Amino acid sequence: MSGRVQRLYDSALSLRASGTAITTTTAETGVAFDVRAIGDYKAVIAYNGMDFTTGDETYVFTISVSDLVAGTYTIIATMPDIGSATPSGFLDIPLSGKLAEQLDANSAFIKVTATLGGTSPSIDYDCFLTRD
Repeated sequence: MSGRVQRLYDSALSLRASGTAITTTTAETGVAFDVRAIGDYKAVIAYNGMDFTTGDETYVFTISVSDLVAGTYTIIATMPDIGSATPSGFLDIPLSGKLAEQLDANSAFIKVTATLGGTSPSIDYDCFLTRD
């Protein structure tokens, strides 16, 4: 996706860097982030090469938080299935520090998970956090 990302962001707030397409459900490693102190923000997903040729592919993105990087994660936001979208584009997932604090009072890490389904799903994407 070289040259595709048109928004500036702090690389420390990157939840996933593009470069390799995924073909199965994939949870990224959590990133240290003071979710509770931030207020309103969003996760931006810049995707490319989404396959929906057989028509049954599904793509659902979730953002979750945890108090430990390898701990149990609590979902704080979900982007519904984008399986019929265009092969490339941007998704903004609104997030709330207040909601994250209510769902996981000790949250200190945040991650993105792409849940893929269907015959031949494939997608490459970047995910980063930015102020709303």
